[in-house]
Amino acid sequence: MAGADIGSLQSSILFSVLVLFIATTAYLLFIRSLPGQPNAHQRRALKLFSWFFLTEFLAYLVYCLRFIDLYLFSVVFNNMLYLCGVYLFYCGIRLRYQLEISLRVIGWIALHVLGLAAAMFWFTAVYNEIFIRLPLALGSFCIPVLITFSLIRQQQRPGNLGDRVLLLCTVAALLLIPLLYPIFGYLLKPDQQGQLMVMTLVTLTLETLCIGGLAISYIYDLIDKLRSDANTDKLTQSSNRRYFFKVAPLFQQRVGAGENISLVLLDIDHFKQLNDRYGHQAGDAVLRHFAALLRQLLSNTDLIVRYGGEEFLLVLPGYTPAQTLPLLQQFQALLRQSPLLYEGEELAVRASYGVAALHAGQDIDHCVHRADLALYQAKANGRDTVVLDSLGATS
Repeated sequence: MAGADIGSLQSSILFSVLVLFIATTAYLLFIRSLPGQPNAHQRRALKLFSWFFLTEFLAYLVYCLRFIDLYLFSVVFNNMLYLCGVYLFYCGIRLRYQLEISLRVIGWIALHVLGLAAAMFWFTAVYNEIFIRLPLALGSFCIPVLITFSLIRQQQRPGNLGDRVLLLCTVAALLLIPLLYPIFGYLLKPDQQGQLMVMTLVTLTLETLCIGGLAISYIYDLIDKLRSDANTDKLTQSSNRRYFFKVAPLFQQRVGAGENISLVLLDIDHFKQLNDRYGHQAGDAVLRHFAALLRQLLSNTDLIVRYGGEEFLLVLPGYTPAQTLPLLQQFQALLRQSPLLYEGEELAVRASYGVAALHAGQDIDHCVHRADLALYQAKANGRDTVVLDSLGATS
């Protein structure tokens, strides 16, 4: 190769490596700048995404070694690293969707990577045929891209634009990777400067799509978390009063359409005495215990609201006040059977209950007021009792 050509090739290599280095550094800095993830799966996913970008950059460096008389090493390890990088991305996506990575999955990945390495060695050192080696390598890359595409389609969350961009990334990869075969095989001479530019462009395009999808996904995660924090009581993980009044019109519409809905106001008995005797940390533990038992008993269609202090509000669709009675009696029994163990001592937790039906055309504040009057009557009746506003009955 002429000196001018060598100089031009070296300049092209240095330029392309510099471009990818800057891009990879920016992607890694972005991942590090994301807010701390409370979920362990999400934290592990971010680490794998970081390793994905590092591995792809390292694979490109190894690819460039074929231009400085390390052809066999470059072919074998370049393809191994590219395949490892794609699998790292796949594993990161699995963790992002709270799916574990089993030893069986790791075993299949290792087998695939080692199999590709052996094939690359054979079709380079023993039988040097690029028109067999290239489609074999590209076909291998398509396998993890395909299973990543399938995984994102199954697990994507409605309204999360980032998931759609990640899906677009895998579609782009599935379109670009097969195109590399005719580009490398027929339009460009193998291992020449033009091929170097194509590899740079493809690597940069796929990585940019990936980081774009990840960025938008995590932004949507942050928005969802902010929404959840605004509507959730942090201590008990129940809905808060703000959220209740936000969704109240929906319940009023359902009642107007003929559905039965009952409101239950619950107040933990003698909560102040518990706080005074054992301290506020014990009081917090009682509130968490009480809310956890409610979630254990109720269904996902029921709404549990921490209404204020030691008061909780239940919205029970499909229930008349009379139909709530067996459910609340079951909860009373559950409370008796499940005392809170706090610092070696069993704390008995009891509550009083007031029930009112939500009527069509009635302001929900009025219904809560009626449930509050029933709760007041339950306390006057000796506590740990249920008063049904509409029937005037107690239990």
